[in-house]
Amino acid sequence: MAALIFFFSLLLLPVESKAAERYITPAGGGLKDGSSYSNAYDASAGGIEACWESIGPGDTCRIGADTYRNISVKLSSGGEKDKFKKLAGQKTPFNNRPYFAGGWSKDKPDKGPSFIMLGPEADSIHIEWLGISNYQYSIRNTKKGRNDHLKITDIVIRDTRIGIEIYGDGNCSSGPIHSEGCPEPLEASHDIEIQNVTIQGATKTGIRFRYGVYRALLKNCDVDMGGAAYDADPAGDMVGFSLGDGKNAGHDSPDRDITYVDCTARNAYDNAGKEYWQGDGFKSENYSTGVRYIRCRAFDNTDGGFDVKGPGTELRDSIAARNKRNFRLWNVNKNKAGRARLKNCLGHHAKFWGDKNHSVADLHLFGDALIQNSTFHNTLDVPPSTGAFIIHQETNYYKEGFTTELRDSLYSRDRADSPGTALKHIESSKKAKSFIEEIRTASWDAADPSTKDTHPDYVNPSPDFEGGAEDYNSRYGKNKGYFSERAR
Repeated sequence: MAALIFFFSLLLLPVESKAAERYITPAGGGLKDGSSYSNAYDASAGGIEACWESIGPGDTCRIGADTYRNISVKLSSGGEKDKFKKLAGQKTPFNNRPYFAGGWSKDKPDKGPSFIMLGPEADSIHIEWLGISNYQYSIRNTKKGRNDHLKITDIVIRDTRIGIEIYGDGNCSSGPIHSEGCPEPLEASHDIEIQNVTIQGATKTGIRFRYGVYRALLKNCDVDMGGAAYDADPAGDMVGFSLGDGKNAGHDSPDRDITYVDCTARNAYDNAGKEYWQGDGFKSENYSTGVRYIRCRAFDNTDGGFDVKGPGTELRDSIAARNKRNFRLWNVNKNKAGRARLKNCLGHHAKFWGDKNHSVADLHLFGDALIQNSTFHNTLDVPPSTGAFIIHQETNYYKEGFTTELRDSLYSRDRADSPGTALKHIESSKKAKSFIEEIRTASWDAADPSTKDTHPDYVNPSPDFEGGAEDYNSRYGKNKGYFSERAR
């Protein structure tokens, strides 16, 4: 009897339902009900949306590894926080993936379709293993924003205006007051994860957050904006990774608590002739708070490698090279809590790209900062009529003085440097005195015999260095300046 009771008790236990998969191909097949690849939904006839609405939380729409043309998708529903709905490509033994090709062209960058649009109810979703090319917007949500728990992973995007754009719509309508005096809009888009995304060729922005997005992780994302060939957008201001301050367009909430890990931005190019050249690798605007860059890299951008204005921004183990200003740091709060912090960072060979009226610098300061165990070395291709500095600290922007702390760091120039480059330049006025406080820091100038005892003896200080080796380790080891083993 006991055995019989035990048997029936097993029948009463809850049975965990197996997550369902539905299938999609370019033209569908058979019953076109998505039950198998041979009965797949027809992508050319709205099959992706039909599949999406047929599945529930925890289920997947699987897209066959093939080519799909001129298809736009709106995802209008989502899953649950512990059961995401997934739109995923088929991964073949040869690592092929589905590719979606639109009709967008960089010759008319502000015209053309979007590929994936997330509707207001599209929360708790995962988009994975897709290739996307020739769409004006590759993946975005509506300007109403307010999507939460989004995962975008293993995506390749080519030829686009904006690769990924997420609106927060944090308009201060509700929530507790935060430090800037604005209600904290907790309903804005949040808990975003973007990993293993590659973007090649974009006329405006690689990955952009706007108006109150919070709690986001971007990891292993590589953005190559494409350089001069993609400098065609009427809006200008090409940027690899962008955060907004939310202080316009009726929105009052900045993006916040955003972390970048192992991300690379290169080739943002903005030829403005005799005007100011934009083109940043990583940009965070005023009041974007809680921003961290860890082991990130910026190369060959015509303005800032890292142009960061957000209070308290942290950069660790990061490298910038061949940008006009490798690290451009601001302090809009004008207090110690708001200063940027660099630790174990390397800026080398800041490069002149255009606009002779603005300086070239490895470290460009518009406010006080805390610099620790970092190295700044050489400029590149700077004409004699343009100011070139390893470290350039400007005071006039804020009309008041400040002090930057430079701890356990190195700054230097050798005979391969641009002629006329100065090691350090501090702009002060009678009303605004600024200082750089050097603590256990060494400087070296090959043209100045008095500094011979501080020669850093870098292993191989090449302008081509982008990380992964010991080229900028110095005779000081881990005690002063950037040290490669610390960044691993």
